[in-house]
Amino acid sequence: ELRRLSSAPTRSARNMGQIALQSQFVGTSLEAVLRLLLRAAHAEATGQLVGEKAWQLQEGLQKGELDVVHEQLRLGQSEETSQGDVVGDVGVRLAGHTGEQIAMPKQVECPICFDVFGTGDTFRVPCEEQHEFCRNCVRQHIEAVAFPRCPHIRCKYELTEDDVRRACGEGPRLHEFQEMVLRRALAQVHGQVACPNPSCGNVVICDPERRTRVACACGHPPFCSQCRQPFHYHVECEAVQPLRTQWLQWIRECRQQYHGALEGFEVATATHQEAIREAIDRHKELEADEEWKAQHCRLCPKCCKAIERTEGCDSMVCGQNYHGGNKQPGCGNKFTWSQAVKYRPRVDKNKDLPALDVEGSKLRGAMVRHFFVSCSICQKSLSGPRFRCVHCEGFDCCIQCEPHLGEQHPASHVFQLIFDPLDPINKDLPVGTEVECFGLKDAAAVLNGVAAKILRYLPEMNMYDLDLPFGGGQPIVPASNVQPLNVSTSEEAQEILEKALGQQEARGFHAG
Repeated sequence: ELRRLSSAPTRSARNMGQIALQSQFVGTSLEAVLRLLLRAAHAEATGQLVGEKAWQLQEGLQKGELDVVHEQLRLGQSEETSQGDVVGDVGVRLAGHTGEQIAMPKQVECPICFDVFGTGDTFRVPCEEQHEFCRNCVRQHIEAVAFPRCPHIRCKYELTEDDVRRACGEGPRLHEFQEMVLRRALAQVHGQVACPNPSCGNVVICDPERRTRVACACGHPPFCSQCRQPFHYHVECEAVQPLRTQWLQWIRECRQQYHGALEGFEVATATHQEAIREAIDRHKELEADEEWKAQHCRLCPKCCKAIERTEGCDSMVCGQNYHGGNKQPGCGNKFTWSQAVKYRPRVDKNKDLPALDVEGSKLRGAMVRHFFVSCSICQKSLSGPRFRCVHCEGFDCCIQCEPHLGEQHPASHVFQLIFDPLDPINKDLPVGTEVECFGLKDAAAVLNGVAAKILRYLPEMNMYDLDLPFGGGQPIVPASNVQPLNVSTSEEAQEILEKALGQQEARGFHAG
């Protein structure tokens, strides 16, 4: 049949042997090319392609653009001649070399592999043009493309979940497609935060301007929406790492210096140190990753996803290369790299806190009272240095129970050491209130722990004139070094606070 066509007087029939042999080097079967060449010769011989169209067809054959040639043949058919008729006619000639027409079942030629199939073996895409292909080619196309479209070269119809299910069945490719469609939809939503668990793919939507506690359904410990570290209630993101370093210093050195020799806590202390060191190392990796993204990435203007430009011009597409390929989760928005906002690190490089001064902390915090706060272990009103867990909403520990934290609290949790009361009751205390001094230094340190009564409050200086017992004198002491005495419950502290607030309100009224 090839030799017969090579001697035909049509332009498209010339050099067919060379075209057929070249097809083997571009991965197309010889049979498919021959079938296409027969169709081309038939279309030219019957006058379906003339003039400029015939010349374009010949050029496409010589270049090996088989899909383009196939489309030209389809468009060049007359309204009276259907695609099935041409394929049927070619089939008759291949089979018998006679001009007799034999009735054949309707067949469809796949535009991808150029093979002929019965209608029961084809896949019709529900696009506007109802393009039809063999099932094997459609299946291979879906397997090779993340978000497949109709394989027709000019069709923009995107295959749906039902289309993928019809082509591939209820298998891994369908589940992968469903997951990628979900991620593509989520990528278009501003404020998405991925779970830090490497084996979890969950994403939540948070206000990017607020620090939010996120508890993922996978069971990963609650984390911060901004820095994705274990959630911290009482401090900002940039304060966690310095506090972690300070807490490690306390566990490793300062605890024993403060308490003296401690026995029976060696295992708990070692576990504590290892957990905190691991957390410090993970945070350093996070800092390095955020710093790299700040130098190399910019934000998609639509979904705020961090995008890296590896090469090429300023034209970008969120989630893929500009000219296609390298599919990743993204919203598909087109933007200009140089005009996009630079990535801002979620975690800044932290400034180290001053090293702990154990002797100074003994002097400064030994007698301080933390009103309205109780130790979560012994349940007593908290006095002395306060240890507040930054990862728990309300867990505090006193200095006496602190060595037991390794046994009664998660080892990776960080504690903030607080030596001065966060909510002091020391301003405008009523005359006659029994108080004690604390935290005084140098020569005034002799007054620490001494009970006294308030004679008057000096608001301009924020100081008290005190009456010491047994004729001890009337020293003037800063308000920050004075606290009410004999207050053991929150109710008693609240009563004194309300009296002080009442005096402040009256003082403000008279001053006005």
